Amino acid sequence: MSGHRGSDKTPGDGIGVVRQLTGLAATAIVLPVLTVALAAGRAHLSLADDVLAYLVAVICLAVLGGLWAATIAAVASSLLLNWYFTPPLHTWTVSATHDVVALVLFLCAGLIVATVVHRAARRASLAQRSREETRLLLELARTVLAGGDDLTAVLTHFRATTGQRAELLERVSNQWIRVAGDPIPPDGPTRETAVRHDLRLRTTRGSAGALSPSVLEGYAAQAAAALDRDRLRIKVAQAASLAESDRIRAALLAALSHDLRTPLASIKASVSTLRQTDIQLSVDDRADLLATVEEGADRLDRLISNLLDMTRVNTGTLRPALRPVSLDEVAPLVVRDVDDGALLRLEIAENLPLVVADAALLERVLANLVTNALRYSPRGWPPALRASVADDVMHVDVIDHGPGVADDDRARIFQPFQQFGTDRKGSGVGLGLAVAKGFVDAMGGRLLAMPTLGGGLTVRVELPIATTTTTSSTKQARA
Repeated sequence: MSGHRGSDKTPGDGIGVVRQLTGLAATAIVLPVLTVALAAGRAHLSLADDVLAYLVAVICLAVLGGLWAATIAAVASSLLLNWYFTPPLHTWTVSATHDVVALVLFLCAGLIVATVVHRAARRASLAQRSREETRLLLELARTVLAGGDDLTAVLTHFRATTGQRAELLERVSNQWIRVAGDPIPPDGPTRETAVRHDLRLRTTRGSAGALSPSVLEGYAAQAAAALDRDRLRIKVAQAASLAESDRIRAALLAALSHDLRTPLASIKASVSTLRQTDIQLSVDDRADLLATVEEGADRLDRLISNLLDMTRVNTGTLRPALRPVSLDEVAPLVVRDVDDGALLRLEIAENLPLVVADAALLERVLANLVTNALRYSPRGWPPALRASVADDVMHVDVIDHGPGVADDDRARIFQPFQQFGTDRKGSGVGLGLAVAKGFVDAMGGRLLAMPTLGGGLTVRVELPIATTTTTSSTKQARA
């Protein structure tokens, strides 16, 4: 397969057609006008003056039209000098030998000057084109180094800087498939640059002229590298996702192996004892065993509920029913549903405004936070539930005075399966705070962890305050 396709002339391979035609037209105009002017002043000019005048004209035409225009101008000028200014006039013969030498030298000088000027102009054009190509490649390198190293950014940069469209094609099952870029009709004026045996860059022709192969190869190489990087990022993300899934699965299995087995073992032992007929149990003993069964069942229920809630959060199936909610109606439910909830100190004023939340989810959030606070609170110093208002936001703080959490650990305290400190009432799976954060995020709030003054941990729930408009909208929706 050819590296490039199309009939474009690469920069510097020759003088443009427009420039050649312009030089020929100028030659057809300038030489007759100059001849008439010199003929009119023949009495005051010598042959040397005429030769110099035509030589200046040839140099100017060489700069304007290139080599071919200058060559034609030099030959035509020597003929005009012979016909109009060399005795005998209006004949092709030359009577004086020195006039013949002058004409021959003029022709040689004209051709040499035309060649030198043409090469200088060509080199200047090549230098200008090289500077432009260097600028394009430098801008591309800056874009890539600045972070725009994905395939779309490379092709977008190509179109923005060159005004030409480009698409990257890949061979798949013996067919060329467009991977990225703007669609280009294959039957239009295009160029294709091979990158690898299975990749090629197809570009259109811009109005400013064709790009050189080196520029196209540079963009093609960057596009191929960007494609490889994009696919590598996808593979890395997939590997990271699999690794995270494996980590969560391992943590879940490790946690469940303990947290499921412990209550199940307690329930089984208690039920087995109750079923034995050869042992006489007192009323208090039977009550204790039944309480153990109930406690184990409640623990299993909380564990399964957290797992189900975490699944709802991760799969995006959580749809909160937001409405104005009063903390006075949620706090008593938290105290009732949480083990040892009666120890919780409620510091909630009666005139607090309503918050926009889902009452059931808010109850679960506070229950998980209070359960966590009770677990780590020292005896005789129970946690507190405090609420305040700041900048149209309700702050609901669950405050404990336990061992607290280190600053480095506080950033990941709301991640699943995280354990911090020593639990005096069972280790838990480490899902309570993660579920709470998922619920709060779903309700449009924020969950923050901060140190408690004097030691401990304070977890703050920030929820927006319900405005009059929100309350009216809720009433209309219910109606």
